[in-house]
Amino acid sequence: MRGSAPTWGTPPAKPSKQRVSVESCRVYASSEVGDREVERELTYAVKLRRPGSGGTRTVLLKGRLLPPHLGRTEFVVSHQLGNGAFKNHETMRVPKPLTILDQPSIVLLEWHPTIAFKDRVRSIDTPIRLAKVFAAVGGGLRILHASQVGLAVLETAEEACERCRDAGRRIESRLASSGPRRLEQLHECVALVVRGFRDLESWEYRPVYGQLRWDAVTCARKRFYLNGFEHCRLSHPGLDLGGFLADAVRFYVLREERRDLYAHVRRALLDGYAADGLAWRGDIEWFVGCALLLGLDRLVARPEKKWEPKVDGLLGECRRALLAGRVSAGPNVHDPST
Repeated sequence: MRGSAPTWGTPPAKPSKQRVSVESCRVYASSEVGDREVERELTYAVKLRRPGSGGTRTVLLKGRLLPPHLGRTEFVVSHQLGNGAFKNHETMRVPKPLTILDQPSIVLLEWHPTIAFKDRVRSIDTPIRLAKVFAAVGGGLRILHASQVGLAVLETAEEACERCRDAGRRIESRLASSGPRRLEQLHECVALVVRGFRDLESWEYRPVYGQLRWDAVTCARKRFYLNGFEHCRLSHPGLDLGGFLADAVRFYVLREERRDLYAHVRRALLDGYAADGLAWRGDIEWFVGCALLLGLDRLVARPEKKWEPKVDGLLGECRRALLAGRVSAGPNVHDPST
């Protein structure tokens, strides 16, 4: 692999007086299916030794195999956020990007041992502690959305709507043989999504993660890490809140059958985000419905035996959220330049 030195990256560090030697390097591979394409990650455990020192230390690195254009976005956004909005933040951090490698294209980042967000909330046994976790994520999202990170990709309301339409078409194709009742409910959900985009009073353009999901957040003992910025763009912040709450619906409502806990963590997330003064707070549940529709699209892309028992529950919660969202009729979507 050859390392590239992108002009947007950090300047090279000053050479150390003593060179550190690499005594060993172990590589651990994992793979998972992301929202739009297959992501692969490598974890490097590098054992370092300084000359004249009897001891060694192990440094953990994360390598994310991404197409070059997504790798550049991941590197630049992580660098800007880590050195700007999230620098020295008490509870939310961004992994430090180190370099971009090519052939294959890999973004190399510092890595800290963490656990998945889902595993963290599973281990919490009191509503108060649970609320603190979701409030911390809400506060981190607020910082991201208020940041001045430079982004080249802008997503309009029309483009976001078309993503949902496309998802509906793919779902319809997979459900074509499962009976008219499901298709009728799907058509109703898609129609509610499209009407909602039409009736939104405004479309705020902010730096967004892009429908944040639970798997983007990892947890250490006293802080959280926000990971994976390759799909960051300028779009509506409600997409991120809706995406995170959609995972809460799947976990607390559909899996645990605890709608009361969903209401509890929803309130904590929005309190942490300081959402009370938002003009679009009443539309958040509608954004949840949009995210549930996109989640159903991801689900039915899997083998049928894995998604068949889950379809009705997801469709029902999608419809419930879309009907609960207050999307007010108003002026046309604002252009970001106005």
